[in-house]
Amino acid sequence: GDETLADLIHYAGWFTDRAYTRQLRIHRNTPTERSVVTVHQEEFDRFTLRNGDVIFVDEILDRFENRVRISGAVWRSGEFELTEGMTLRDLILEADGLRPDAFRHRGIINRLKDDFSFEQVSFDVARVMEEPDRYDIPLKREDQVRIQSIFDMREELTVRIGGAVQSGGSFDWRENMTLKDLILKADGFLESASEARIEISRRIIGNIVPEERGTQTAETFLFDVSRDLGLAEEDQQFRLEPFDQVFVRRKPDYQVQRNVSIQGEVMYPGSYTLVDRGERISDLVARSGGLTREAYPPGATLIRSSERVDVDLDFTAGDESLESRTNDGRIGIDLAAIMANPGSHDDLYLREGDILRIPQEMQTVRISGAVMQDVEVRYREGKRLRYYIDHAGGYTEDARRRRAYVIYANGDVDRRHNYVFGLFRSTPDIEPGAEIIIPEKPERDRMSTGEVIAISSAVVSMASTVAIMIDRLSR
Repeated sequence: GDETLADLIHYAGWFTDRAYTRQLRIHRNTPTERSVVTVHQEEFDRFTLRNGDVIFVDEILDRFENRVRISGAVWRSGEFELTEGMTLRDLILEADGLRPDAFRHRGIINRLKDDFSFEQVSFDVARVMEEPDRYDIPLKREDQVRIQSIFDMREELTVRIGGAVQSGGSFDWRENMTLKDLILKADGFLESASEARIEISRRIIGNIVPEERGTQTAETFLFDVSRDLGLAEEDQQFRLEPFDQVFVRRKPDYQVQRNVSIQGEVMYPGSYTLVDRGERISDLVARSGGLTREAYPPGATLIRSSERVDVDLDFTAGDESLESRTNDGRIGIDLAAIMANPGSHDDLYLREGDILRIPQEMQTVRISGAVMQDVEVRYREGKRLRYYIDHAGGYTEDARRRRAYVIYANGDVDRRHNYVFGLFRSTPDIEPGAEIIIPEKPERDRMSTGEVIAISSAVVSMASTVAIMIDRLSR
């Protein structure tokens, strides 16, 4: 009964470093309700506790009573003690002074007002340092001083190089940088580089006066550079300027190996390197030893990737400054006609990545789509489209019969044709390995009961309006 608040604090291991010790709050029970008691620090030793007391120790506020901050182009950015009478110039000197790159025409103080909103105070850095008696500014608690660097106040100065170099891209511009310096930064030439033709494009700064606007959009220069990048006196005669773009061209006659592939029924299937720009399908078949006895020429297909080319604007594509996006597709060919007449219009030139597939003799026809069952049916010479559809169980209710089409083994497509205003209809010929496809009718969203009622009401209303107008006009 005689123990005090100080005794309880002692039993609890005393305060932590962040405890607010000027006063404590106590929740105390009374005969009718609870009450709050505030105990100041000087009363801890003589304040007697009661049964049921709960003591709350708050934390100190998370703020500083004497802090100022400085950042930017000074040697020591950070927090500093705000001393009595401290000024802006004193803080800059506490931060070991300005860096050589300091922007000296304007600085900013972000100042915390009494209502905790911020205001901005601008100052001339050079005048504060050189004429403190006139331009120095007294600091306040929580002032934040920002002095910009001259490099923050201008666009980033870069140069770019692309084409036949090892590591094309963007590089920081440096004063007195030469073309050879930049090629060295790009890790030198690729084997395909034509050091005899290097082009530099330079932007046109333009004229301030709109009426004197010119038509030239860039300035270009052509150079040749030794592959060893050796220093020479003429090296310093042409220096790169900010935003220059360098293009290292490829040798006109430089060629990497281009490969094609032949698969299926030939004597020696596999990959082959194109040895001539004019190599055709017949040449590849001949190089692979010709067709086997089991080959089915009508089913031969050429697989070719169709390319969509995008310009690479980031100069990071190395030897190729274009980005290609490919989609593989089949090209229908007539291999029998090609082999009978090499070099003809049907005998296509080969491209890199082409795949020529020559299957074995095919004996079935596939039917799919809006039929009762997708099936493969043995090919019967002379049988028409209807024969194969019947073997698939016939059409479904949603079949689009007039849109039926056939994909042949070589990739060609044929469909039904109408003649003489639709009175006569021809069907495609069916060959071994073909696939008959019957499209389905598109699904249509049926109108709800509410929509039907709404449309009907609108029609009735419109009809009534028309009837009234006709009656009035007849009078």
